[in-house]
Amino acid sequence: MKNIELKEFEGISSREKDKDSKEWKYDSDLPKKFSDEKDRELLDELDKNLKIEEFLDGLRVKAKRSVGKCQFSDFSISVTPRFVSQENLSRFLDFSYGFSDDFMISNQVLTQTGLEDNLLNIMISTFTKNCKNLIKRGLYKTYEEQIEDLKYLKGKLLLQNQIRNDFTKKLAFNCQYDDLITNNNENQICLHVLENYCYPRIENDEKKRDCSKLIKQFSIEVENPPELRLHKFDEVFYNRLNQHYESIHGLGKIIFQGFGISDFYKFKKTNIYSFFVPMHDVYEKFLEKLFEKLNYDVESQIGQIAWKDQDEKTMGIRTDILLKDNKKIEFLIDAKYKEELSPSDRYELGFYIHELQISTKTAYAILPYVRGLLHGTCTKCNLLRLKEPARKDEFLESEKQGIKIEIKYLDTDKILEQIYDSNVSEKQIRDEIKKFIKPLKP
Repeated sequence: MKNIELKEFEGISSREKDKDSKEWKYDSDLPKKFSDEKDRELLDELDKNLKIEEFLDGLRVKAKRSVGKCQFSDFSISVTPRFVSQENLSRFLDFSYGFSDDFMISNQVLTQTGLEDNLLNIMISTFTKNCKNLIKRGLYKTYEEQIEDLKYLKGKLLLQNQIRNDFTKKLAFNCQYDDLITNNNENQICLHVLENYCYPRIENDEKKRDCSKLIKQFSIEVENPPELRLHKFDEVFYNRLNQHYESIHGLGKIIFQGFGISDFYKFKKTNIYSFFVPMHDVYEKFLEKLFEKLNYDVESQIGQIAWKDQDEKTMGIRTDILLKDNKKIEFLIDAKYKEELSPSDRYELGFYIHELQISTKTAYAILPYVRGLLHGTCTKCNLLRLKEPARKDEFLESEKQGIKIEIKYLDTDKILEQIYDSNVSEKQIRDEIKKFIKPLKP
């Protein structure tokens, strides 16, 4: 079975007319058409991760900002990272989602066995392992209001319901009381991801048995959880009591969203599937964790109403990261997972500065640094020649508004190597991070 590999934002084609195209990379291994109707069913679900166009003379595939794999009936397409090396991908995920004390998998193993076949397995293994730790620690409990008929008085007696009981000669107290339960969103999310997304995709028999046992342990305390929807993740508010669930839910959300199939169950018994990790979301998390090291109060993905239309409908804005000092917004950080800032990005940041009343009147757009841009092919040795990107920090300034946008480029590989290098101190890492909020002008 053929595996076609490309990087994020890269386009490949099997059309003869694209052989000399600058926009498309011609790949003869890419089939000319889909051979199975189920392939087209999967195709409908891939739009947010891959753009696949089918022509009479071949296919065109354009990767977006996600990393992963889609498996068709007789070939597969793998998308690898553009802004972080494959060797550092597991560190990138590990640091972003707070598993620094329980490293997902060694980079050596990930590189040797292949990213496209193991990315999902890495996440499933990490998710199940951390769910097992939740069971050992004891599942999080919340108070929930209960109303039921009891043989004894508990909490508050509901008179209207009690009159009904007396009229029907039912010997029971109708009580309203608060009870500590484990059947809450925090645990329902874990059980649903384990049961419907992890277990069906585990191939190792021993790991499958372990996952089955874990599902039974959760099921004892989490009864009849409703079908999981994306909004369930956003309904969980973390505090000091349930904070240890945040990173686990973050990973569960990636697994849940990664399949991207509205009717996931119909693909369970086939070899046709897709799994993608939204790297722009991971990049936001990565920056958030970096700035937490500077002891700022970090707020991520804050939304607020910005506009109203003629029908009184509201439209909002959503910032990536706000850095606060003594509850005052000091810096606005925007994570841009792209090669360069567009004009619309600049106007958006200017609007954010105005609406949020940033004291410094400065926003920082932080883009990933692209190592080793393709410079051409050496005709003598037939090897790719690489060059370091000519990307330098720059700024834009509005003289009338006094607003400033600083554009910074982050070398993700470099900072990850420093974070995981035992010889590099925390102070050195903090000094490196401070460069991203230091004005270009004195």
